[in-house]
Amino acid sequence: MLGNLLMARLNNAFTVVSLHTHRMVGLPALVAVMIATSGDEAFVMFALFPDKALLLRNFIENLATFMKNIMYIYSPIIIILF
Repeated sequence: MLGNLLMARLNNAFTVVSLHTHRMVGLPALVAVMIATSGDEAFVMFALFPDKALLLRNFIENLATFMKNIMYIYSPIIIILF
């Protein structure tokens, strides 16, 4: 069962990478799936190189907060335009 779950997570990332190389999805979708599937790798990164892993975690957290704020500010404008 664990192997099936792992393969499902890896398969989704590989699928999105393949779709990105064929220009069927954009870079934001690729970044989103890589962030969403990076949870398991975080344990390994914190064990092997904790200082760089912490910097990467903080960067991703700040980026996600920034994106959330941008969507919060501009969502009424986007809704009006479409």
